[in-house]
Amino acid sequence: MEKKTWALVALIGGILLIIGIFLPWVNALDPSNPTAPATEKSAWDAADVIAITSGFMVFLGAIAVWAVNSLKSMVSVGGLFALAEAISIYKSPLTTGTVYGIWIYIVGAIIALIAMIGILSMNK
Repeated sequence: MEKKTWALVALIGGILLIIGIFLPWVNALDPSNPTAPATEKSAWDAADVIAITSGFMVFLGAIAVWAVNSLKSMVSVGGLFALAEAISIYKSPLTTGTVYGIWIYIVGAIIALIAMIGILSMNK
């Protein structure tokens, strides 16, 4: 595949990351009120700076790779941070279960990382 095709795949991953930021991620418990029922929280609700920044890094990096063939590392770093953040939230003891938003976010991160492997393999 061509570099622009891989950049388009990374852009799709970035779009999924951004969509996933706003969708519910977890059923979160309130540590200050243990008797309260769990509520659905998204990364945006939780003001999760790492998740939000990673999503936009992948999206903007993919646009830069597609348009001017630069900032390749932005997509890979954003994808790695996005995946690590989603896994850490998934493993958090303050959650009672995951909701579909975190899975969309994880798929977006994986797609972005696969695209970056494709883009970087084109340089060899």
